[in-house]
Amino acid sequence: MKLQTTKISAVLVALLMVTAGGIATVAASAQQEQAEPSVSIDDQNTNGEQVRVSSVTPPENGGFIALHEGSEEGPVIGTSEYIAEQDRNVRIQLERQISSDTTVVAVLHEDTDGNQELNASIDRRYQTEDGDIVSDEADLTVRGGAAEDDDATADNETEEVENETEEELEEVENETEEIENETEEEPEEVENETEEPEEVENETEEEGAEDEDEVEAEEGFDVSNLQAVDTAPVNDTVTVTADVEAPDDREAGAVELRVEGDVVERRHVSFEDDDERTVEFNVNTTGLAPGTYVHGVFTEDDGEVAQITLTEQNASFNVSNLSAPADAPVGENVTVNATITNDGEANDTQNVTARLNGSVAAQENVTLDAGEETTVSLNVSADEEGTYYLGVLTRDFGEVQQLNVSEDVEENVTDNETAAPTANVSFENQTSNGSTVVVDSVNSSNGTFVAIHDATLLEGNVIGSVIGVSEYLEQGEHENVSVELYNVSGANFTESELTENQTLIAMPHLDTNENGTYDFVASEGAEDGPYVNETGAPVVDDGFVTIEAAEENVTDNETAAPTANVSFENQTSNGSTVVVDSVNSSNGTFVAIHDATLLEGNVIGSVIGVSEYLEQGEHENVSVELFNVSGADFAESELTENQTLIAMPHLDTNENGTYDFVATEGAEDGPYVNETGAPVLDDGFVTIEAAEENVTNVTENETNVTDNETNVTDNETNVTDGVTDNETNVTDNETNVTDGVTDNETNVTDNETNVTDNETNVTDNETNVTDNETNVTDNETNVTDNETAVNATASVEFNDQTTSGEIVGVASANLSEGGFVVIHDATLLDGEVLGSVIGVSEYLEPGEHDSVSVPLYDVPGLEANQTSLEEDQTLVAMPHFDTNDNETYDFLTTDGEEDGAYVMNGTPVIDDASVTVQSFDANDTTETTDSNETNESDGTVLT
Repeated sequence: MKLQTTKISAVLVALLMVTAGGIATVAASAQQEQAEPSVSIDDQNTNGEQVRVSSVTPPENGGFIALHEGSEEGPVIGTSEYIAEQDRNVRIQLERQISSDTTVVAVLHEDTDGNQELNASIDRRYQTEDGDIVSDEADLTVRGGAAEDDDATADNETEEVENETEEELEEVENETEEIENETEEEPEEVENETEEPEEVENETEEEGAEDEDEVEAEEGFDVSNLQAVDTAPVNDTVTVTADVEAPDDREAGAVELRVEGDVVERRHVSFEDDDERTVEFNVNTTGLAPGTYVHGVFTEDDGEVAQITLTEQNASFNVSNLSAPADAPVGENVTVNATITNDGEANDTQNVTARLNGSVAAQENVTLDAGEETTVSLNVSADEEGTYYLGVLTRDFGEVQQLNVSEDVEENVTDNETAAPTANVSFENQTSNGSTVVVDSVNSSNGTFVAIHDATLLEGNVIGSVIGVSEYLEQGEHENVSVELYNVSGANFTESELTENQTLIAMPHLDTNENGTYDFVASEGAEDGPYVNETGAPVVDDGFVTIEAAEENVTDNETAAPTANVSFENQTSNGSTVVVDSVNSSNGTFVAIHDATLLEGNVIGSVIGVSEYLEQGEHENVSVELFNVSGADFAESELTENQTLIAMPHLDTNENGTYDFVATEGAEDGPYVNETGAPVLDDGFVTIEAAEENVTNVTENETNVTDNETNVTDNETNVTDGVTDNETNVTDNETNVTDGVTDNETNVTDNETNVTDNETNVTDNETNVTDNETNVTDNETNVTDNETAVNATASVEFNDQTTSGEIVGVASANLSEGGFVVIHDATLLDGEVLGSVIGVSEYLEPGEHDSVSVPLYDVPGLEANQTSLEEDQTLVAMPHFDTNDNETYDFLTTDGEEDGAYVMNGTPVIDDASVTVQSFDANDTTETTDSNETNESDGTVLT
């Protein structure tokens, strides 16, 4: 069978080559006539498989003939190959065999896109200057299976070809003059013979035995890599592609798309430049009912099939926010992004395509619920230089931009990398009149507008969140930039000013169209986008804005809003009670005493004591019994060790005069909160009396010195001097105590009394005087410490950065009493006060420090299973005291009793930053180390 097929194919190739030569000769002579484009077809007899067009004169750029059944709008039943010049007797193979007489209309098409392949959606019908379509009509008479009888000689010659041996085949190929005079029906008959496999098989059995070793079978066209969507709506256009590979001795061939076995489109594909091509069919499903269909791509030798399910059309996918580079290197992928939105009322799946000059370069099936949107990212590339139209399209909509492809784009990109636009902004908490806000500072490389967004930005409302924008600011540093609110080009507002306290966000924007006008809102984000950092995120800073009018309203309505304050000072306790120095509430209160587990998130279990109910107003020296709380179970009955406790005023929400916060697991009698929503509280360090008595007993048991009077007298002088000096210090501290620490003033007075009493007894017990003087000094120190805790201030600035993972940089820190800058990971926000510590600076003297380097995972008391950051994350910088003055960070080793955090307005001083971990090659170790050493001197981490 293979041998006979080879023979027939060889005859076919020979005949086609000769026939093509004849046609080219005729066309060359006819071209001189320069006739107007036309097509002519005569009434004729046909075997139902081929139709002959009498003559055709194509347009200047060449064209095709499409045969429509019945009328110009009837279905296409056959198309010609590309026709470059005037031609006669053009044979058109029908896509399906007709079995009854019919009328056909030959319509002339231009080769609009110049690719010499007919695509009905692109290659438009040729029209005259008057707008008439160039066409001609003819009646076809089908003769029952017989070929056209216009040339009986051709039939006879075809039959002779079938019976010729391989030696005779050589004669046929050489007799070109005879074949040139034959009609073009011979290739048709030869092709028909190839479709009669039973005869071929018989002839192979009879004639092929001898020649089997002499002739090798001819390779055919291979089809592979069929690509198409699995699902599409009816009335949609579906793209089907497949790779077709041609044998070495074939330069052209027909490729068909079939649906349910019917040929719906045929392409004549040239392989002159390459032996493999991707063939694309765009099929309109209009008229097909919903359901599953088998389709495939076929050549005369091979094919691949797939299934597609057509569904009801019930949604419309819109395309917006197309984003892609303007330039790309030849042959390199570029990514195109677009937002796809289902504007319909039902969920749907559509094929989203990225196209270059109309050809599908990438595609993706997208399923969306009604009203849902998503961003698609598709990679496309072009193999030749030029300007392309790059578009992203759904069934109904699309967006297009230009893409310039050239060999030197990559070099240009590299050269311009250093020119990437950069900016930073600082926007601090502030009070506003509601009409303007002030941006503390902004610095940009390319000039900027500073846009003010409200908090809906964090919910994804990128455009609608813009409520204010500055005037255009030239590149460089700008400070105290005033931004008018609710006056933004392109935005519509229902309000004219802020009316409530809220968080706002400052964001520097570029002037991408260089017109000096902020067009981000008016262009729906297409122009004047934000500056971004090295991670691709917008550059922002937020601040809490308090409205002046709101402050006045709070003052006026104080009686209507529950408010409270509390003072809880350091003290000595018997372990069973503590004393709250003062509490003032607007609606009455219980004062709850919490232990330090409150700071770890133990809100209910940390309650260890509560006062009786206190009517609204001021109350002083409120005694609170410990370990007797309704609803709580305790394993102990009193405090046994020194510790920090926290006093917190609570409301009586159910107005029953009983503290039910613990018993109801927080549902009733919650705490008073301040204007930021945080609980009102104060903390104090409580020292247990039992520990003090032990110290006193040691003092009382000291041996009296009586043996050496001379030495005693000498020491007495020193004692007197020391007492006088310390009394002076006490007096100095009294001034400060009066300013803010009333309770400690009493202790100072008591200590002065002790000093006076002990001075009287100097002669009797000089040793005790010395010891008590020491106690006076110690108490004075406590006074100083308490004043420090109340009056101490700190600030820290911790910016987003890239790091090797072993060190971070803190931009600045100001510690009024000195201390350390501690780095916590994000578990701090979950209540992990101790376990979140992953880094600490060296000891910092009081004052301002810039560019502070903080090594990570090298903290006294820290047990960690890693030595560096392993992933990008948010870290928190927090200034800490050096409470024991040893210049060593002891917060972890003392379980939080020493070196606690600076606190202002009742909350720790912190700043957070997004830290990106950058890995470095081993080959760069030396260079990296040098860079770190240089940067650590100014506190900057290598980026």
